[in-house]
Amino acid sequence: MGSTGFDAPTRRRLLKAGFPLIFLPVVAGAGHRPLRISLLGQSLIKTDLRRIGWRGLDEFRRVLAGRDLVFTDLETVIGGPLAGRSTRPADSEVLHVAEPEVIDCLQAIGVNIVATSNNHAWDLDTGGIVSTIEALRARGLAFAGTGRDLAQASAPGVA
Repeated sequence: MGSTGFDAPTRRRLLKAGFPLIFLPVVAGAGHRPLRISLLGQSLIKTDLRRIGWRGLDEFRRVLAGRDLVFTDLETVIGGPLAGRSTRPADSEVLHVAEPEVIDCLQAIGVNIVATSNNHAWDLDTGGIVSTIEALRARGLAFAGTGRDLAQASAPGVA
């Protein structure tokens, strides 16, 4: 193992796996209009911003309108009946739990795929992961990164 923490065969496999994705927009746009993608940062969102009258909402909608793909990292876990006990202290600044309505808020600004594999996916134990998945599926929002098993967690995100 080298100083990077990755062995060479693993690094090569990752590079080979990602290579076709680098050229996907060019291939998808050949002979057609360009594929329009917006990549947002982390969405550490715990409140439906539409309820509190966030002034930036309309601007986000305008900027993201007409995009084929709007991707963000859902940096919170969705609570619900399947959610487990908190894996962090209840008064912790790093416990990030939200109601399913935050997904509606993200969709309202144009988000159509989220990553769910992050350090907060486990904030409500395994049940929180399942609760988040169920809320995303109920809303038809594509996601990738978590699942009930390794095969599901490794699968591509499709709605």
